[in-house]
Amino acid sequence: MLMTFKDRMDARMSALCQRVADRLPARVIRRADGRPYLVRHLICRLPGGRRLYLHRFVASDDLDVIHDHPARFISLILAGAYREERAVHVPELNGPSITDHRHGRGSVNRIRLGRWHRIVLETPEVWSLVYRGRTRRQWSLRRILWRSSAEGRWPYRDTPMPPATDSDWADRPSGRVVREALAAEAQGARQRRLEVQFVKTKEVANAD
Repeated sequence: MLMTFKDRMDARMSALCQRVADRLPARVIRRADGRPYLVRHLICRLPGGRRLYLHRFVASDDLDVIHDHPARFISLILAGAYREERAVHVPELNGPSITDHRHGRGSVNRIRLGRWHRIVLETPEVWSLVYRGRTRRQWSLRRILWRSSAEGRWPYRDTPMPPATDSDWADRPSGRVVREALAAEAQGARQRRLEVQFVKTKEVANAD
């Protein structure tokens, strides 16, 4: 399959980002099901508790969750693309009204305090350069009870979140160590799926 110019540029940018990330301290953020979701690399600390990060999204947000952030974010997409499902408002009874916003390479996503959203990847991974402002509040998460596409409403319930913290970078492994560990983890997961599939196939064959 021939790669388009856009695909080639994304591949080159992804490779460049990974080379840089390999040298930076890294932290893996996981979804509720334990699957890796985001690899955050610290580029530098800025005055006033601000940070500059290199982010690598490797999975979409959980299907039944929207969240907001404890600080203001400005994100420049370097490679890949994602769709942001954004809550226009969050009334107490009827759930938020949702709008879709696509962010591809070169686009800037400004995430203010109080924005409820969910990230859905359109490419296998997404790299972004992220400015994070000063922490102003705690993380907030709302679990969607059901989706009503006809009405555009997602009733929810609040879920407690741990305190917002970003002070534990001193002992973080390098991006290269994290990348290799995640690759081994993914290989192990694939192997387990194949073993389960083999057992099921054998059971069906024996039943016949």
